[in-house]
Amino acid sequence: AVRALLFAWLLAATVRATALAAAEPSRRQTCCSEDAVACGVTCSGCLPCFGCIGPAALNPLCYPCVGCIPCLTSCAEYLDCYSTEPDCSNSMWWGTPPRVRSWTVGTESCASPPCALILAFHGWTMSDELMREVTDMDRIAQQHGGAIVVYPDGIGVDIWSCWSIPNAANLGQCLFDAGVDDVGFVDALIDRMIERYSIDAGRVYALGFSNGGMMSLNLACRLSHRIAAFGAVATGPMV
Repeated sequence: AVRALLFAWLLAATVRATALAAAEPSRRQTCCSEDAVACGVTCSGCLPCFGCIGPAALNPLCYPCVGCIPCLTSCAEYLDCYSTEPDCSNSMWWGTPPRVRSWTVGTESCASPPCALILAFHGWTMSDELMREVTDMDRIAQQHGGAIVVYPDGIGVDIWSCWSIPNAANLGQCLFDAGVDDVGFVDALIDRMIERYSIDAGRVYALGFSNGGMMSLNLACRLSHRIAAFGAVATGPMV
């Protein structure tokens, strides 16, 4: 009985630790959040004081930083964001509750605008940057007259990176956060790209690998009025 109880406790602790790890955001998700941006504006004059945290605040050199105490407490989790400013141009706040969603833009032009838009979805444990690197889609698009190639990023990081797909065997963070509206995010992303670039709204395409292929098929079911064609490689089971 004691052994069974210990096993149950270890299992519960493991599940809890896994859930916490899955919720750990990437640097871009953290630094491009609304709170991080607000802290950056409020604390812009406090950058020299970031070493005055905890017992270090008793150092006489830190006395002029007394006015920055709020920035060194409530904004402390964003200190790393100000050492090297992140690029938040390819991100948006999306969802309920809002969260930072981001993407990487590959090629940004074509031979004869308006251009086609290609959305390339990464697989489980991958990222938008890695999808761009391993697919070589930028070069392939240019060989065929060019296109706007965009690599959306799922939720979670590293082994928790995933796409939330209804009625599918979700993986990574999506096991714990299955209510994410990834279709809505893609819909909003298409609008953002059409606003930013010269895009033919009738030539929007989606493709994906593994979990990203499942996302592409998910869009075929739920966003076919906006996306003309879909491609999927090595997808998992879907219902």
